[in-house]
Amino acid sequence: MLVRFTKVFFILICILSARHLGPTLCTKKSFKEELDLNNEKAESDSILINEVQLLLAEKRTSLAVMRTGIAVLALPLSVISVLIATSKYYDASQVAHFLFPLGILNLALIILGIYLIIRSTIRMRHNDRLIHEIKLKHSVIGRFID
Repeated sequence: MLVRFTKVFFILICILSARHLGPTLCTKKSFKEELDLNNEKAESDSILINEVQLLLAEKRTSLAVMRTGIAVLALPLSVISVLIATSKYYDASQVAHFLFPLGILNLALIILGIYLIIRSTIRMRHNDRLIHEIKLKHSVIGRFID
């Protein structure tokens, strides 16, 4: 019923305005083309916003990976500082069978922490570059992204 009313209303407007605007303005084709252009623009804007939201979510993930890398890097440093602080209570040659595996574990954690930090930094720079490209291409959304 609403669709029928809309069609009748559109026809009445076309008949009444045909004298002033000309008959070509009220053709179904031009009206449909105008609606299609508006729908395409709205879809394009929503896809663009979704793309930026996805990139920002990836950036937040990279920040979480960096935070994890810093925590993993801090653990061996704190263990080494405890070993140095308590070194007067033991002889290193007598506990070498404990210190050697602990040193290897600390080295592995340091390498893992550095890897996570470097990887997250590279990913964040990549995401920032993609967001910057979107801002340059589409000035409409560039105003809202800092």
